[in-house]
Amino acid sequence: MLGRDVAVEHHAEVVESVLLDGASVGAHARLRRVIVEAGVRIPAGATLGYGEVADPARRDLTPGGITVVPAPLTGDPAPLPV
Repeated sequence: MLGRDVAVEHHAEVVESVLLDGASVGAHARLRRVIVEAGVRIPAGATLGYGEVADPARRDLTPGGITVVPAPLTGDPAPLPV
């Protein structure tokens, strides 16, 4: 599901995921079972939802296996570190 003003660049793969308003996914990124909050930028080449360990500073993994990428607390849409 894609919100308003979402950008998914070329060769990015988004499967069973939710991208909220203003989120963006860089080229060649891979997302599976991911919720990306509003305004978050996923950098080119990032891989989320394919068995990586959760990074408490930037993303959470639910008991059901869904990766949640929260919006920055500062309100600045800083890219997600990979």
